[in-house]
Amino acid sequence: MDKCLKEFEEWFLKHKEKEQFDADLSKTNGRYNYTRTLNLWLGWKASRESMKVIKLPKHSNPVKDKTIMFISDVKILLGSAGVKVEVEE
Repeated sequence: MDKCLKEFEEWFLKHKEKEQFDADLSKTNGRYNYTRTLNLWLGWKASRESMKVIKLPKHSNPVKDKTIMFISDVKILLGSAGVKVEVEE
């Protein structure tokens, strides 16, 4: 199972009770049986595919090229691009 599908199914199961989805993750021939589940999956997949690519500087010689960035700077840049960022403690 690819990462995107795994994340969708984890999200679905986590929110199914809270949102009272009248569907489940059952599949036939690799396709969701419930139209609602299929539509949620297609929307999830499209949202992931539409994310912008974030280009980071290459670290060839950080002192010479001044490409060192602090995590807080990267977090601000990614956040401004609409990417949710969490920094591990």
